[in-house]
Amino acid sequence: MEGSVKVRCTKADQSVVKSILKSAEKRFVDEMTRACEDQKTKFNMNMHVELDSEPLKDSCIGGIWLMSQAYTSRPDAIVVRNSLDVRLDVCMEDITPTIRGLLFPEDEQRAQEIEKSRLLALKAMAEGH
Repeated sequence: MEGSVKVRCTKADQSVVKSILKSAEKRFVDEMTRACEDQKTKFNMNMHVELDSEPLKDSCIGGIWLMSQAYTSRPDAIVVRNSLDVRLDVCMEDITPTIRGLLFPEDEQRAQEIEKSRLLALKAMAEGH
């Protein structure tokens, strides 16, 4: 667990986020303590949450990023991106195959034919043919 976490938000949201940081920190510690008690373990941590000095881009719709104390350009740093922009990006990635299938049904049919052929070949190989 990270002992220190920074929260990044848009400039417009900074006052709201700053006003709830302490209550969010307390709620996290309370939830972790309760979860650990359920598992018959102890949770004892001094948690520190602070507002990051660098805001999210002005083009960001809203939301927050949580970053571990070790946040740098390191690939192992913990960063939770929970902004609306990131969520929309994930939705676009998830729905792209569906849109492609609707726009180009012949490609979808061809993909199904290829998959069916592959499964038949695997079955034949398994049967020793």
